[in-house]
Amino acid sequence: MKFEDIKPEVYGIIFGIFSLALGYFLLELAISVFHSGAVQGYIKKLASGEADLLPIPVFMALVLFVAREILDSIKKRKAELRKIKAYKQLIAEELELNYGAYLSLEGIFSELEENKEEWDGGIYEAKFKEAGNLYVHVTHDDRLVMASPARKPSMVQHDKILVNVAELDINFYEKLQCGYLKVIELNHLYDSLIKGLKASDFDEPFPHTITKSGFLGYALNECERIYSELNDLYLFCTGRKLEKSRLR
Repeated sequence: MKFEDIKPEVYGIIFGIFSLALGYFLLELAISVFHSGAVQGYIKKLASGEADLLPIPVFMALVLFVAREILDSIKKRKAELRKIKAYKQLIAEELELNYGAYLSLEGIFSELEENKEEWDGGIYEAKFKEAGNLYVHVTHDDRLVMASPARKPSMVQHDKILVNVAELDINFYEKLQCGYLKVIELNHLYDSLIKGLKASDFDEPFPHTITKSGFLGYALNECERIYSELNDLYLFCTGRKLEKSRLR
């Protein structure tokens, strides 16, 4: 069954739920107003003859004021929902960028781990090329056996919209925080890869060959946990599994 076949029923259900919610809101508003101190005081004055019923123009003005407040509230909520939808789209696109970074790093870690014995004694290097992009080079027996790009994770959109999301939707904010903790960890793996490849340049206190430092096994284990959280956030934003990557 396609969505098009049941679209009228779905829209009808949504409208019914919205109508019930609006009716509940109006009822709660009416109860709150009735039990307010000003209204209760006015009722007592009416009962004792100290006050008269409100003139019709004043009563109509109050009704119009309440109606306008309700409409403004509805418009404001619709605007907030549009913003949330736009923010989810921005985050989904950045997650696709980070999925591409994840794939590049996980691929490098796997290839280095799988070939560490065959390439034993080789030269492992971090090469920065056009626009500062990182490439992992491995030279073995005077032959370049690996030249793979390593993409840096992005947090640009997260940093731009985090505060706004916190004000609009606490659930979205909490999922955003959890998901991007893993982006931070992914970025840590990226930085650690560079550090491991340049260990001899900075005289680091661990084996200067990246395949002998224990880093690759650690990185591969972390990659499994990282993808799970990225996928959960992407699923929340789009309703789909994270399987699409992008370059920019």
